[in-house]
Amino acid sequence: MDPIMDQQMMMDYAMEGYSTREAFEAFASGEFPEGYFDFRAPDDLAVSSRRPRRKRKKRGIPPNKTKAGGANVDEEGWESDDGDDYDSDDDETEFYPEKGDAAHGKYLNDGLDHDVEEAWRSGALQDMFAQMFGEDMPGKAIDYDSEEYKSKSMSEKAQIGMKAYNEDHSDVMALQALDPSWNRKMHEAIAAGRKTEFLRAENAKAALQITTQRARFRKEFPELARELDKVNGPASVPQTNTDSAVCSLCNTGEDKLTDRLTICSKCKTTGYCSAECQRADWKAHKLTCGKSPA
Repeated sequence: MDPIMDQQMMMDYAMEGYSTREAFEAFASGEFPEGYFDFRAPDDLAVSSRRPRRKRKKRGIPPNKTKAGGANVDEEGWESDDGDDYDSDDDETEFYPEKGDAAHGKYLNDGLDHDVEEAWRSGALQDMFAQMFGEDMPGKAIDYDSEEYKSKSMSEKAQIGMKAYNEDHSDVMALQALDPSWNRKMHEAIAAGRKTEFLRAENAKAALQITTQRARFRKEFPELARELDKVNGPASVPQTNTDSAVCSLCNTGEDKLTDRLTICSKCKTTGYCSAECQRADWKAHKLTCGKSPA
């Protein structure tokens, strides 16, 4: 997947008091700080926060001159969109007369995608992403059954697997937030009042990716997995201990449920908040269910 920075994250990563990583994780967790939708564009990204606007005829302005505020006027007397000094009845109001969240949703989905894609192609967003994560930049899910993966040497497979094994839930969610289709769905869910349900489903997908990658890596490289667990500690191991009382797939805490977690009848250690989560996790869980940890 070619990650494209979410337009809101791209716009607001420089919000006061937030580092780039903190702002990124704030988006990935769905915890939007106050003022998140103020559309403040950082100076170091050449990306317009406004939708391209229609040219409009201005009477009494000499051709090829710059009016007060910086707007340029061509030979025919048409004003371009280069200036920052706008009339109170500018085109933004003409495009989006609605007020509140409805206008925000339309503005997000209709006005910024082109700018984000242009910024990605220009290299601005790749540089920012690389600076944020450095060598720890999260990767896409591994397709262990692909011919490409099978054709690699054991050392290459080990390196790929180690990188995925060291990823955590926040890394996967952060990468999802770079997908333009993902963030559009996120904004649609917010506008429809379904943010909680959407994030729960996405958290489940991220957890499934992590547990699947780690289970496959343990199966293929058991000794290396044991060494990684020694170095990284329990945080690198998928959650299977019900003492912490969280769903092993979506990480929902038992304190937020009306009933206790459902425990896997075979291994007696892995808990789930619902039958849906248990079914979704079975493909990955069955690789380690009832077996001693690698």
